[in-house]
Amino acid sequence: MFITVKILKKIKAIYQNEKLLIIWDGAGWHRGSEVQKYLKQDKRIKTIHFPRYAPELNPQEHVWKSGRDHCSHNKFIENIDTATNDFISFLNSQKFHYYLIGFGAVS
Repeated sequence: MFITVKILKKIKAIYQNEKLLIIWDGAGWHRGSEVQKYLKQDKRIKTIHFPRYAPELNPQEHVWKSGRDHCSHNKFIENIDTATNDFISFLNSQKFHYYLIGFGAVS
């Protein structure tokens, strides 16, 4: 849970003068007591959680599935470094388009 707080602090440092909206899944490390305590005292960060057990609503799941389909589906991975580089290259070559209700198109 502490790593999530560290990540939130890094995001805040990057966007120092901005209000932040974090949209994430229901993973325990997103809902833990340390994270909730941190978010309660920080008025710049607002969080929205995707519904539980609904990965089809989470755009990141589509990114992972596309990457898996392209890089590792039905393939034997002989070298993890090569597979990692293939996955990163695939992600860098793609543009994923999403529509968030109330926010419009997001890329």
